[in-house]
Amino acid sequence: SGLGFFTNIVNLALLPVFTFYLLRDWDRLTQFVADLVPPRHRKRVYRLTSEVDTRLAAFVRGQITVCTCLAVIYSVLLWFSGIDMPFTIGILAGALFIVPYLGTVVGVTLASILCLMKFGIDIHLVYVGLAFAVAQAIEGWFLTPYIVGDKVGLHPLVVMLALLVGGSLGGIWGMFLAIPVTAILNVLGQEWIDVYRTSGVFHEDK
Repeated sequence: SGLGFFTNIVNLALLPVFTFYLLRDWDRLTQFVADLVPPRHRKRVYRLTSEVDTRLAAFVRGQITVCTCLAVIYSVLLWFSGIDMPFTIGILAGALFIVPYLGTVVGVTLASILCLMKFGIDIHLVYVGLAFAVAQAIEGWFLTPYIVGDKVGLHPLVVMLALLVGGSLGGIWGMFLAIPVTAILNVLGQEWIDVYRTSGVFHEDK
């Protein structure tokens, strides 16, 4: 367990270094990959990659919007619960929700500790729990399906199914990757359908 914890710390420390070099050489890497595409297929590949890039950028904007909305909801509900530093915890929990449910876990832990320090074990702990439960219900049933799903061009039902499948297969990281992966598959699936509808197989006479 100690070795695993140390490895995770090293990986986190190296992440900014990898990100720096990746961003610095990004144009050269993309050009190298683009040159490997046969000339006759480049127009289609460029169009697909552009559409995927648009969907992923929309996902990032949608996720940031969800985090901002959650930060406001957390802050207001925790303020009503009566604990100290409600806005600090609310903003922190909302910002950390960029990784699904990480912000919720951190927020519940910190809010519960502050509640115990101020009120002890009483009804205020229930208020804290209700604050996060209500916020998560709003996020799960409205914010992510309608804000993120709308931005990446996916139906809210598809978003909810993608989150369920991603969570069951990969846990938190599976939920984080579920929507962008689904958006990419949606782009490729639409392209396959267009190719199929213009093919001889589709128009072949019976």
